[in-house]
Amino acid sequence: MSRREIHFLIDREGNIQSSIKGIKGSSCSAIAEALNDLGQVIAQQPTNEFYEPCNSSKLSLDLARDE
Repeated sequence: MSRREIHFLIDREGNIQSSIKGIKGSSCSAIAEALNDLGQVIAQQPTNEFYEPCNSSKLSLDLARDE
Protein backbone atom coordinates (compact mmCIF):
# COMPACT_ATOMS: atom_id res chain seq x y z
CA MET A 1 0.00 0.00 0.00
CA SER A 2 1.37 3.42 -0.90
CA ARG A 3 1.82 6.09 1.72
CA ARG A 4 -1.01 8.66 1.90
CA GLU A 5 -0.21 12.15 3.08
CA ILE A 6 -1.91 15.52 3.46
CA HIS A 7 0.47 18.43 4.01
CA PHE A 8 -0.56 21.85 5.28
CA LEU A 9 1.38 25.09 5.08
CA ILE A 10 -0.06 28.01 7.07
CA ASP A 11 1.47 31.43 6.42
CA ARG A 12 1.62 34.40 8.80
CA GLU A 13 -1.66 35.81 7.43
CA GLY A 14 -3.47 32.53 8.20
CA ASN A 15 -3.73 31.34 4.59
CA ILE A 16 -3.65 27.56 4.30
CA GLN A 17 -2.02 25.72 1.40
CA SER A 18 -2.61 21.97 1.28
CA SER A 19 -1.25 19.19 -0.87
CA ILE A 20 -2.55 15.64 -1.09
CA LYS A 21 -0.15 12.82 -2.00
CA GLY A 22 -0.65 9.09 -2.51
CA ILE A 23 -4.41 9.38 -3.10
CA LYS A 24 -5.58 9.06 -6.69
CA GLY A 25 -8.56 10.06 -8.82
CA SER A 26 -11.99 10.55 -7.32
CA SER A 27 -10.74 9.64 -3.83
CA CYS A 28 -8.44 12.66 -3.99
CA SER A 29 -11.36 14.84 -5.09
CA ALA A 30 -13.43 13.68 -2.09
CA ILE A 31 -10.62 14.56 0.34
CA ALA A 32 -10.06 17.95 -1.35
CA GLU A 33 -13.79 18.69 -1.09
CA ALA A 34 -13.72 17.95 2.66
CA LEU A 35 -10.74 20.28 3.08
CA ASN A 36 -12.77 23.09 1.49
CA ASP A 37 -14.54 23.41 4.86
CA LEU A 38 -11.33 24.97 6.21
CA GLY A 39 -11.96 28.16 4.23
CA GLN A 40 -12.43 29.74 0.84
CA VAL A 41 -10.63 27.95 -2.00
CA ILE A 42 -8.63 30.35 -4.13
CA ALA A 43 -7.04 27.86 -6.53
CA GLN A 44 -6.76 24.12 -7.16
CA GLN A 45 -4.20 22.34 -9.29
CA PRO A 46 -4.49 18.58 -9.84
CA THR A 47 -1.24 16.60 -9.90
CA ASN A 48 -0.45 13.67 -12.20
CA GLU A 49 -1.71 11.30 -9.46
CA PHE A 50 -5.20 12.75 -9.86
CA TYR A 51 -5.41 11.33 -13.39
CA GLU A 52 -4.29 7.82 -12.38
CA PRO A 53 -6.84 5.08 -11.61
CA CYS A 54 -8.45 5.43 -8.19
CA ASN A 55 -7.06 3.55 -5.16
CA SER A 56 -9.17 0.51 -4.35
CA SER A 57 -9.28 0.98 -0.57
CA LYS A 58 -11.83 3.12 1.28
CA LEU A 59 -10.77 6.55 2.46
CA SER A 60 -12.44 8.71 5.06
CA LEU A 61 -11.65 12.08 6.56
CA ASP A 62 -13.40 13.71 9.50
CA LEU A 63 -12.77 17.40 10.10
CA ALA A 64 -13.81 18.97 13.37
CA ARG A 65 -13.97 22.74 13.73
CA ASP A 66 -13.84 24.54 17.03
CA GLU A 67 -16.47 27.28 16.94
